[in-house]
Amino acid sequence: MKPTLLKIFYILALLVLAGGLLVYAARQKSFWEDESFTATFARVDPSEILQGGMAWDVHPPLYLYLIGQWGRQFGFNEIGLRSFSILCTMVALLLTYKLALDLLGEREALIGTALTAFMPLVIMFGHNARYYSLAMVLALLAAWSALRFVKPRQALYLLIYILTCAAFLYLIIAAVVVLAACNLWWLARWLMQKEKRQIGSLLLWLFAQVVIVGLYLPGLRIFQSVTGRFSNLAQVGNLWVELIKRAGYYSFVSAVGETISPANPFAWLGVSIVIGVAIYALWKNWRRMNFWLPVSFFVIIAVVNLIITFNVAVSATWQNLTYRGLYAYPFLMIWLGAGFASMKVRWVGVSVAALLVVFMVGTFNYLTGRQYLRPVYSVPWNQIFQRIQQESGKETLVICGYGDSSCFYYADRYGFGQHNLGNWTSQKPQNPAELWYIQTNLGRIEASDNLLASQEEFLAEMTRRYPNPMVYNYAPQDPSIRSLKARFLNRDENEYRVIVHKFIRPQNP
Repeated sequence: MKPTLLKIFYILALLVLAGGLLVYAARQKSFWEDESFTATFARVDPSEILQGGMAWDVHPPLYLYLIGQWGRQFGFNEIGLRSFSILCTMVALLLTYKLALDLLGEREALIGTALTAFMPLVIMFGHNARYYSLAMVLALLAAWSALRFVKPRQALYLLIYILTCAAFLYLIIAAVVVLAACNLWWLARWLMQKEKRQIGSLLLWLFAQVVIVGLYLPGLRIFQSVTGRFSNLAQVGNLWVELIKRAGYYSFVSAVGETISPANPFAWLGVSIVIGVAIYALWKNWRRMNFWLPVSFFVIIAVVNLIITFNVAVSATWQNLTYRGLYAYPFLMIWLGAGFASMKVRWVGVSVAALLVVFMVGTFNYLTGRQYLRPVYSVPWNQIFQRIQQESGKETLVICGYGDSSCFYYADRYGFGQHNLGNWTSQKPQNPAELWYIQTNLGRIEASDNLLASQEEFLAEMTRRYPNPMVYNYAPQDPSIRSLKARFLNRDENEYRVIVHKFIRPQNP
């Protein structure tokens, strides 16, 4: 078999294996909180989405518009909406290979693409019905087109860059960070190429930035609306302690994902390999100008996202760094690919295989519901409501607790309506024969004392009205993770993420 055919077979094998994992996860997992938002608003008329802008999301309207069109063709259920993200992830893998190939070479591209394909965070979020996978595509395409634009006669790549960056800005506000990374790297590269420096290339590059700004002018109000929320810093006890805590968490999950407990030896094997290979890559490749593209992109995106978490608007959700910056991880994997490719042949296979084993452990845990650092992703909402549907009678009321919008989405989807503690008393009958209360987001600190007290009063009242309630527990949390959260994150973590209470009116004798 010719080498070219071997490479094609290799890439296809990666796509098939990674795609199979993504499809399996998409079919198995229920929508989590943010995906439920997508599934709800994707059905809105396209014209209303474009006119509503920020009214529909905290992000610009491009993703909701695209996923709405996709859902009308392929369905608004889990596999229908998620298939768009899976397709984008497949394109992102191809772009990872192409970018690494043009930057560094064949070995780096083959290794970096394999690492990206099986990285637990990519498997975990690469199928989500959110903008994450599309953002990966646009970030990689922006970097690749910036790389390919060197001379004026290659203006086609500049056009690709302009359109990609403009679309990216209409997808997420954080695309500004990618644009900054593109400009810093491209201008530094242009300045360092003294003998090949062409003023025409520089002028065209600067003109491209002006065009991007011009294309984004209609969306400027969206940018102003978002950035207006980022004017105040959050109040933290000790800034340096908080920075170390967040940076440590971000580094850990960037290396091994969100489904390996820090108490698991595989976690620290993976962290050691990633840190060691990243440092080794810097030592062996620091003279290669192109090597600094993936390094600078990942570092800039990571650092800026980390700094943003100290803003009052997002400080409470700083653990969302992983999916908010998913588009940074292909650059990290290319960086690691350069490190692995610099090793002696006998060490490459062993070290890559060891890291892939760690990735497989993380993916296995994700698919089997184990060791979730953030168990919001592990709640089997379809299973919960299928049980309620099968066991409920005609006179049944389902009430969702505080915090997780997925409960309301699935309650409505299964025909039970959207009821909470604030509106259930207005429903008829007020004393149904059967009542289900879904206690959600256990362990979170966002709920106020008043809300928690109201919930406790409600449960006590229902127990008085309906003696001997049944309780079903869902989404168990790993004991070691619960302990670490309680110790370092000040969380009162519970054994389960969701507890379902079933109250049945006693039969008259």
